[in-house]
Amino acid sequence: MAEVTYPSLYAVPQQAQQYSSSNTNLGLTTPDPPSNTIVGSGKAGEALEACRACRFNSSGQVFKSSGAAADANAVVDGWTMRPYAIGATVSLYTNVSIGYGTAIVSGQFYYLSGTVPGGIATTASTGGTVPIARGVPDNSVGGQTKVPRLRVRSSW
Repeated sequence: MAEVTYPSLYAVPQQAQQYSSSNTNLGLTTPDPPSNTIVGSGKAGEALEACRACRFNSSGQVFKSSGAAADANAVVDGWTMRPYAIGATVSLYTNVSIGYGTAIVSGQFYYLSGTVPGGIATTASTGGTVPIARGVPDNSVGGQTKVPRLRVRSSW
């Protein structure tokens, strides 16, 4: 399984405001995705990094999804767009394009990782059997570097 590592530039909540088009390789091209892409909101049950596949548990808390087993933890309800501390209110999104570094290949399908919670891999895992993302061309304008972006979705 080929894991695709998310660069750690936006790993801490204090840097969440730095998402902008100034770095087209990471994060969003706008700070807030359209409201029609919000899946739902809940409290972070653990520290959550930016651009992680996540799930709601039965009490409405948000946790990173895991493809380690074919169970409820392998469900991807949506994606974080910024880092969150434990207990923070989290919004999960789907059907948005995000920068995920330079390792993304346009046209490649990506699956829930079986080894990195909330991460992606180029091959299916035990619990991550359906594609949850796909590399898409960057259609940005204005002379920005054209790096493929990751189009993310839920697993259901």
